[in-house]
Amino acid sequence: MIFRNPTSRIKVGQNEYAVLQPLLPEQVERSVAAALTPAARLILALAAVHAARVAQIATLVLDDVDLGNRRLTIAGRTRPLDDLTLKLLTD
Repeated sequence: MIFRNPTSRIKVGQNEYAVLQPLLPEQVERSVAAALTPAARLILALAAVHAARVAQIATLVLDDVDLGNRRLTIAGRTRPLDDLTLKLLTD
């Protein structure tokens, strides 16, 4: 006898995702105030501007940055380097 899945015909419906809320100005100011060192400011910019996750930021190496062509590679994806991140990288 072959087992049949009794839940195969149950319709679940669509998953409702919550609406992403932007940070309040107070929250942004607290984050910026907490980033005292150049490295902390760079990490904050990578997370906020480029949506880089902790593991992706931790594995970045110098070869991932191309200052001449203003390109940044995060997790194998190359993206343009914005002015803020460029300034923080050169600092």
